[in-house]
Amino acid sequence: MNISKEPVGSPAFWAMIVIPTAAVIASFVTLGLAMRGADAELPKVYATEGSALDADFALLGAAKRLGIGASFDIDESGAIRVQLEAPTMPKRPDRLSLTLTHVIDARRDQKITLLESDKSGLYTGRINTDLTGRWLIQLDHEAAWRLRGRIEVPVRSLRLGD
Repeated sequence: MNISKEPVGSPAFWAMIVIPTAAVIASFVTLGLAMRGADAELPKVYATEGSALDADFALLGAAKRLGIGASFDIDESGAIRVQLEAPTMPKRPDRLSLTLTHVIDARRDQKITLLESDKSGLYTGRINTDLTGRWLIQLDHEAAWRLRGRIEVPVRSLRLGD
C-alpha cells in the first residue's frame, strides 16, 4: 500500500488546519457579539403601546371612511391655509390641530391650532418656525379622525387624504 504523505509545509496541509480553526474562532466572536448586543426586552406596557397604534390606525381609517381630504397653502411669512373637504361629515369642526414633526431636529416640532375662518371649510393659522427640510405632517380633529403625510420644504401647496 502506497499512501502519499503531504509535507508539513504544503498549502493543502495548512488549508486543512487554518480553515477549521478560523471557523471555530469566528463562531466564538459571533457568540460574543450576540451576547453583548442582544435586542432589548419588550417593555412591560407593550400591550398598551399596541392599543395606541390600533387607535391611531382607527383614526386614519375614520378619515378615509368620511372621505376627508385637505389642501394646504403655505406662504413665505408662515401663514397657512387649509381647505378641508369633508363631503360626508355632518358638521365641520370649528378648529383643527396641525402637528409638524421635523424628521431630524425635535426642537423644531410644533403643534398649531387652525381656526375656521369662514363656513366654507377654510382654516387658517401661522407656522412659527423655519420650515426648511423634511417634515411629517398630521392634521386631526380631537379623537374623531386623522390625516397624515410627509413634505419636503420648500413647498407651497400640499394635499392629504383622498
